[in-house]
Amino acid sequence: MAGCITPHPPNEQGLSPALTAPLALQDIQNHYWPNATPVDRARYLLNSTASDPDRLAFIMLFWNANPRWKTHKALFAKTKVNILPGYLPPYQFEDADTQTSLPAIKPIPSVVHVPAGPQRPIAVYERVSRRGPFAFAGWHTVERVEFLRPRSKALLRMLEQKWALEDRKEDRKVERGSKVWNRSVGVEWAVVQLAVCRDAGPPPTIPHREPEDREGPRVTLPGLWSVKVPGLSVAALRSGERVSVSLAALRARSANAGATDE
Repeated sequence: MAGCITPHPPNEQGLSPALTAPLALQDIQNHYWPNATPVDRARYLLNSTASDPDRLAFIMLFWNANPRWKTHKALFAKTKVNILPGYLPPYQFEDADTQTSLPAIKPIPSVVHVPAGPQRPIAVYERVSRRGPFAFAGWHTVERVEFLRPRSKALLRMLEQKWALEDRKEDRKVERGSKVWNRSVGVEWAVVQLAVCRDAGPPPTIPHREPEDREGPRVTLPGLWSVKVPGLSVAALRSGERVSVSLAALRARSANAGATDE
């Protein structure tokens, strides 16, 4: 197994005593993408940084979305798989027979990539409850990646396994129609095997900032009984009272509605 490049001095266990310290999703996003708009800070399993947008830097584990994480440190990803090490597009163009003909598109079979040499550690953050905050879950490296091409037999087997594990964990059978199947099998997936990097030191220092400090322009919405906005808590307002709510926060709520956690 390849080792990891140590970015800072390690402590005894390689993990911080503050592993379970709660972290807000917005604070994590602001740490890695400080100047991004709410649309840019969508919720993904695999994430890069503003300074290095083409390389995997941190992972967000959403509640019950990764059924093999606890037992195998394995992830199923379909979004932003292009930032994983060893990525190749699922299709390539064959050489044209003549100058006037269009090149043929040739699908690339599913491939396995095993990184060689030391790697930069990847921060993993895990959600502690369905709607709760995140906690730092340690530094990791990518041990193995299997890229599953669209509509391949390997992808079908993986989806059946993933959904069976999710149903078992939730103790219920979810009926998935043809739209769900077609949407899932029509894109490329990756099975990512991680390994703990115990000599990478303490976690990133992520400061908490109040919503007023980070969300800019404000508007006043009169006559509301309650308003639920990410990062804000305005509850049990009497009818006719006035409350100030960040316009950027309202936009973030709309932008995150279509975000994905795999």
